[in-house]
Amino acid sequence: MNIEFLIELSRRRLVERYIGSSSRILWIIVSPIVPLLISLIVFFYIAKIPAVTDMGLAEYSLFVFSGLIPFKFIQKATSEGCELIVSNMDMLKSAIFPLPILSMSSIGAMVFDLFIQISLLMVIVKFAGRSPHINLLLFPLAILLIFTFSLGLSWIFSVIGAFARDISEIVLIVFGALIYFTPIMYPSTATPSSFQTIILLNPLTHFVVIFRDCLENNHTPSYLSWFVVSILAALSILIGKTFIDKAKNYVGDMV
Repeated sequence: MNIEFLIELSRRRLVERYIGSSSRILWIIVSPIVPLLISLIVFFYIAKIPAVTDMGLAEYSLFVFSGLIPFKFIQKATSEGCELIVSNMDMLKSAIFPLPILSMSSIGAMVFDLFIQISLLMVIVKFAGRSPHINLLLFPLAILLIFTFSLGLSWIFSVIGAFARDISEIVLIVFGALIYFTPIMYPSTATPSSFQTIILLNPLTHFVVIFRDCLENNHTPSYLSWFVVSILAALSILIGKTFIDKAKNYVGDMV
């Protein structure tokens, strides 16, 4: 694989997103803050769920924001993946264009968004009164696993999206529902035991858990979630690579 080509394509995507658009960077910050504020109003001030109010305002803000970051990253990688092949047909007319790079450059550009949001997260960590600790060393591994899982999904849905043009609408609906089955706005312990089982079976739950593990003081990481996420990331990248390799001939016919 041509690494220089991948870097250049990722750079171009970054330029397209941010150069000449000051509102874009503002939106990166605002997009997770809006659902955070809604969660504060609904669950902290109106519903006053004991498991939420017991955290305190700062801790609950950290809880929600740290859940939104990995969830939104995976959601965006999947939804953008649905349109990648269709929206880049002109580029794909080149016989030498490596199809897997489309998703890699797209997610590579998204990493910039991720780092901005993590920087804002660190501000909330400080606001919550937490100090640096050993679990922060797990952050690079958590980000790598989230990136790998997202890349696999992007490959899978880019292929599906090339043949089923309405898949992006379905993805939007699915993620819109999944956010309520992921412990982002409330801890799973605040729900009935039957609902906790559903939350545990939701793959995105474990990505949120490992991300939060990196922020916890005096906390033993959830080994089950780290194991599940590792398996999911490996399966995603293997299945995605199979999809994208099989799709090369069909995409060639389409363009």
